[in-house]
Amino acid sequence: MQHLRYPTLLCATLLCAAISCTRTQPKKSTTTTTLNIEKPLADSTFYAKGFSISRFADSTVVTVTNPWQGANDVSYRYTLVPRSPKALTAMADMAHIAVPVRRVVCMSSSYVAFFDALGCADSIFGVSGANYIYSPSMRARIERDEVKDVGYGQVLNYELIVDLKPDLLLCFGVGAESLPVIEKLHSLGVPTMFMGEYLEDHPLGKTEWVKVVGALTNREAQADSIFNAIRQRYEQLKQQLTQQTERPAVFMNMPYKDVWYTPGNQSYFVQFINDAGGRYLFDDLEGSRSYPISFERAYSSGLQADVWLCPGTANTMTDIADFDARLKNLQPYKQRRIYNNTNRSTPHGGSDFWESGTMNPDIILKDMATIFYPGLKLGHKPHYFKQLH
Repeated sequence: MQHLRYPTLLCATLLCAAISCTRTQPKKSTTTTTLNIEKPLADSTFYAKGFSISRFADSTVVTVTNPWQGANDVSYRYTLVPRSPKALTAMADMAHIAVPVRRVVCMSSSYVAFFDALGCADSIFGVSGANYIYSPSMRARIERDEVKDVGYGQVLNYELIVDLKPDLLLCFGVGAESLPVIEKLHSLGVPTMFMGEYLEDHPLGKTEWVKVVGALTNREAQADSIFNAIRQRYEQLKQQLTQQTERPAVFMNMPYKDVWYTPGNQSYFVQFINDAGGRYLFDDLEGSRSYPISFERAYSSGLQADVWLCPGTANTMTDIADFDARLKNLQPYKQRRIYNNTNRSTPHGGSDFWESGTMNPDIILKDMATIFYPGLKLGHKPHYFKQLH
């Protein structure tokens, strides 16, 4: 099964600087207070479901909703205040985040891509899982020891995080089992913010989270401009591909620990397949979660496939044949139409598909279109995908 690579199991329930939490049973907080109370200007989101941005006269409020799988009626509000003496003095007794943020710790490589896209990755001083970062400029800073690896999960380096003196630690939620980690960070005075882009089902929904980083870095206009350009390119290509009448049947993944997992019909990856003009072979599986299916069902569907995407860790045709010789009977194997999204990877297994790909859904869409319809002559060589030989 192909997974997003998130190097640390972090955020669950959070009560720390700059955060207001609203649930079915709300908890007391003062962080929704702004300097000048007036009707805010709320930013519309085109595809993202997990955040909204409201601008007041002297502050901005970012609201993140249901930031982990299974969360229900959970929201966190972050008050962003300009880094000026007047504004900071007025907010001295209230939880807030001073912007632009100048020192950040990123617990997922996709956040690195957001900062990279906005030209402010030099504000990142800590990451989780440095070996999995693909960005060449970030790798150079890691090698120069300018960016520290703060660890992950139960081996999170709290002392190092505190020493980095971050303005903000950006994390993601995975459930209540991570509560002790968050409580520890809170007790150490580390400001923390949820990012929920990994829960978005639409590729452009993930990309749209660049607007949150834009708000944190005072680059809102730039973030809007970048997103709008990507959105336009994506939608134009999607419209072009809807004119194709012969939609190739698409097969996915490989067994993981003897179970073949495949995504539901509303998942992120299946959205890409549909928008690129493909026909997903397991379209009867509802929702966005992954489903375990039998080898027999997978094999039967594979016999009808035209294209095979993301065959696990396989890098060659031999890898697939060695796993199970019966897979050589599948049509994509015979036609050599098997592609993995591992064309840009680190030696330790980090994947740029899940890093810069978050900011480049239009390129991923063009990759898939080139794979599905080689006769279209789009003048594009796959960037994130490689053909197995």
